[in-house]
Parts: sequence; structure tokens; C-alpha cells
Amino acid sequence: LQYIIPILIIFHLTYNFPKNNRRSYPVSDSLMKLLDKSAPRNSIIIIADWTLIIQYYYYRIVENFRPDLIVLNNDIKFNHYRLLPIMYPAFYTLIKPEYDSFVDELMKEHPHQAIGTGCDLTTIPLATKFKTLVNKIEDEAKAKKVYFLTDPKAHYFYGSNNLYASSRFVSGCFSSSIEGDSSANKYFLDLDFEFLKSPLLFSDPAAIDKLTDIQTMINNYMDYYRSTNNVAGLDEAQNAQYKIHKIQRQMKKNMPFAFEIN
Repeated sequence: LQYIIPILIIFHLTYNFPKNNRRSYPVSDSLMKLLDKSAPRNSIIIIADWTLIIQYYYYRIVENFRPDLIVLNNDIKFNHYRLLPIMYPAFYTLIKPEYDSFVDELMKEHPHQAIGTGCDLTTIPLATKFKTLVNKIEDEAKAKKVYFLTDPKAHYFYGSNNLYASSRFVSGCFSSSIEGDSSANKYFLDLDFEFLKSPLLFSDPAAIDKLTDIQTMINNYMDYYRSTNNVAGLDEAQNAQYKIHKIQRQMKKNMPFAFEIN
């Protein structure tokens, strides 16, 4: 036993370490590289996915990552209505009347949501003021000739609630008000992200939502390429869809319990 047990321990560590090495699973780094590729300079971005937006804010505040961007949460106030004026004072000045009017209405209808998470838009006045705010943001993007981008969840919410025209271009992992760079689109559809190659992916239930976002964005690409009769682009999107479905099947096989919960 004195000889066999140490040998078994060493074998166990050697065999299993690659399967559990966190360095092989750089989710944050992969997401920020994808955001960087997808967002042209000075873009205005609306993000509903908590994983992506909280990563950006960390990188922005701690590492001064892409300070040219204006990145807002799906509800625009990002948990607390005072954050936008603090983070983006110049931009806040441009949309101040519409933003303040929306926040005032939100405080009347849902006081807790003005300083917390969410925006239910449960009344016509509140929904109208929010739409006016979104339209103002898009108008400012047009005036400055910069991209107005939304992630898949935000795009679905904005499009299905008629907050903006649901017919959009694509730019990397975002829906876009302006036609995106083809290199950014190819970067996304290649799905050559380190965390997707890691064995840790198949034991991480939290990754299920992220892959759903990717799948949804691929569907947006397919709709876009069909509408523009881009056969080659549609073929790339369908290949990406096949790849992501293959990964999802393996995840479901490894974590059936997680898919039952979701």
C-alpha cells in the first residue's frame, strides 16, 4: 500500500487534471474578445444577458477595456437609475429629458424597480416613455453615425414589443442598426471560442443559457441571410447551427438534470 497508493494518486491527478483545469475554460476572456470583435468603435450597446454585461463592467472599470463604448442593460438604468449619469455623463446629457421622464414614470408605477432590477412596462404611459427613450438613443446613434447594437435577448424583447424595427443587420454577436463588418460576422459564426472547446463546458449548468444566446443569434443570422438572399452566408450560419446543436446534445447527455430544470 505504501507504494501503490502514491502511484494511484499521481495517476489520478495526471489523468484528471486536464478535465478540471480552469485555464482551459476562459469564459470571461472569450466573451470580451467576442464583444470587442463585434462592436465597432463608439458603439452603443444594449445587453440583456447578465453574464456578458457584468463581465464588460468588470473589464471596463478594472482594466479600462473599450472605454469608447456605451454599454447599457436591457432596462437601460442597469439596476440603479443613477448609474447611467455616473458612467456616461456626456451621453446622459443627450438623452436626459427622455431618460428622466421614463425614470419618473417608473418610480410612480414600480418604485422598487427604479433602484433595483427590471422594468415591467405594465402600463401604457410607462411603455410609451420607455419606447420614446429607446427611439432617442437610436436617433443619437444615427446622428453620430455609430452602431446601435443589441444582444439576442435584448433584440427579442425590443423587437417583440415594437420598441424598434425588428428587421436588423448583424454585427458579430449583436443585432445592429448598421450593416456589420463581415470579418466580425465570420468570427462569430466560426465559433472558435476557447471555452467551447473545454471539457469543463459539459459539466457547467450555467453555460446552458449562454449557448442558448449563441443559438438564438445564429437564428438571427439565418433570418438575415435569407432576407438578403445571401446563400454563402446562410450556409455558414447553418454550419454554425450544426456545431452548436452538437455541443448542446453533448451537454444534455452529461447534465440531463440541468436541462430538466431549465
